[in-house]
Amino acid sequence: MNHVKAIFAALVVFFLVAPLLVILPLAFTSSAFLTYPIPSVSLRWFEELVVNSVWNRSIMNSLIIAGSTTILATVLGTLAALGLRSTGMGLRGKIQTLFLLPMVVPAAVLGVGMQSIFVRVGMPRSWPSETATERRICRSPGSDAAFS
Repeated sequence: MNHVKAIFAALVVFFLVAPLLVILPLAFTSSAFLTYPIPSVSLRWFEELVVNSVWNRSIMNSLIIAGSTTILATVLGTLAALGLRSTGMGLRGKIQTLFLLPMVVPAAVLGVGMQSIFVRVGMPRSWPSETATERRICRSPGSDAAFS
């Protein structure tokens, strides 16, 4: 039985890593098109990543949104876990249901809906709106601890 589990685990790891092993060499191509076989090895795309201001701005936006979402999710998740631990059973079930809604509502529907609300409020495509949307869609470790 242990051999079956080990084989299954190896297949899962292979399934997760194989696409990366197939795509990663394409980062080193000199061609403008990402095709196999690779015509020659080059660092062209890494240079483009460092030099191009559009990529730099995009990476900074992603890091700011990811960092603020992580901090917000950790704080809110921890507070939720502590609050649910001491809340009475009647109210606790309702609050847990509210926290589980993002897992029930599809993320794309939730994201589009939240962005349309932010447009109406007057803060479209801003870091706070993106952070709020990401936080609402993502689950935090603290909120998971509240249910155990």
